[in-house]
Amino acid sequence: MRVKEQRGTPAYADDLSGLLNHLPFVVEAGCGTSIEAGVPPLHWLHEVYRVTARAGNDLTQGYAFTLAPAADSLIKEALTDTVRKVDDMVTMFRSLIIAEPTGAHHALKALHTAGAMVGPVATHNFDRLFARAGLKEAFMRRYDQRTTHMPFPDDAKSLLVIGLHADRRSVQARARERGLPIFYLDTEGVTENGVHKPYLVEAPGRATSWSDPRPPLPCSTWPNSSV
Repeated sequence: MRVKEQRGTPAYADDLSGLLNHLPFVVEAGCGTSIEAGVPPLHWLHEVYRVTARAGNDLTQGYAFTLAPAADSLIKEALTDTVRKVDDMVTMFRSLIIAEPTGAHHALKALHTAGAMVGPVATHNFDRLFARAGLKEAFMRRYDQRTTHMPFPDDAKSLLVIGLHADRRSVQARARERGLPIFYLDTEGVTENGVHKPYLVEAPGRATSWSDPRPPLPCSTWPNSSV
């Protein structure tokens, strides 16, 4: 069982201008860039294969795992509505083939080329969109070990976390062990049916962000940057 960690006391900033003082940075990215590219979120597979008793897209609701045979409708759906069910089953894989890197992927590639970003992108996404945009990936989704190795370059000065799910904290913990400040680009919640609902997260150790009083700077002013 995962042990819950204590939430820290991050500083909230209106922009990422403080990141300019901690270049180059390493990126850890969640599924938002993939969803933007048309790849369904992982819970889609939970719905298709009836892993949980989920029937909608309410992200903040709790859903029990389907454990009782009588509650498992997968076989019935496959036999009585085969065409639709097969289409559901291949939707994820079809989207992986069709999806193309988005502006976010290409922007990160440009920052990497400019020297503002270093190292591979730490990600749980299995669509390889970062790789297809020309970036190396460090794939973090492993079930046979507790924490996958994350190769932080020696010249990395910070970690930028982009829209990561609340329970993916191992890379951030390792960044803290190296003394790297961490910047979160995340709303720390989700807007559902017009209502913003905050994540109930337990961040590890000293949650570190930076607030900078200076006005935000366009990317064109970043060192060696042309984006």
